[in-house]
Amino acid sequence: MHARGAVLCSACSGIFLLAETGLFDGKDATVHFGYARTFATTYPAVLIHPERVLVISDLHEELVSSGASTTWHDMVLYLTARYAGVTTAQEVARLFALQWHQDGLTPYIVFEGKSDHGDAEIQSAQQWLSDHFSVANPVEEMIKRSRLAERTFKRRFANATGHPPIVYVQRLRI
Repeated sequence: MHARGAVLCSACSGIFLLAETGLFDGKDATVHFGYARTFATTYPAVLIHPERVLVISDLHEELVSSGASTTWHDMVLYLTARYAGVTTAQEVARLFALQWHQDGLTPYIVFEGKSDHGDAEIQSAQQWLSDHFSVANPVEEMIKRSRLAERTFKRRFANATGHPPIVYVQRLRI
C-alpha cells in the first residue's frame, strides 16, 4: 500500500508494527515515552523522538506517527487539516473539544538517566545522586565522593550519561 502512495499512520505503540517493515529506517518517528527505550533497542535504525506528539516523515510526508495514547487526536486533526482543510480541522476540534498538545510530551516524561554505560565510578555517583539530588552543591559532593579530578569526573559523567552533571541534577530535580 505504501509503494502505491498510501499514507501510513501509527498511534502510541503502533509504530512497532510499522517499524518491522523497514520503512522507518533512517527516518524520524515518535512512540509512547514508556516504550521508547525498548523501541530504540529493537529498532536502532529509526530516529525516535518520544518527547514529540506528532512526527511526519519521508519525502512526501507519508509516514505519520503520534506518541502517547491520547495524541492520536493530534494525528486526526493533522490528517483532517491535510485532506479537508484547516477550517474543517478547527471545527472538528471545537465540536469534539479536542486540543493540540502544543507543549509536546516532555512535561509527562519522568527523567531516567542513562545507567547502562559501564562506568562503575559514574554509576556509583548516579546511585548516590538518586537519593541526594536535593542537597546543596550535589555536583561538588559527587566529585568529592568519586576521588576523581573535577575535569575528569565531569568529562566521564557527560560521556557516560549524555548530560553534564549539573544538567543531570536539574533534570532529576524537575
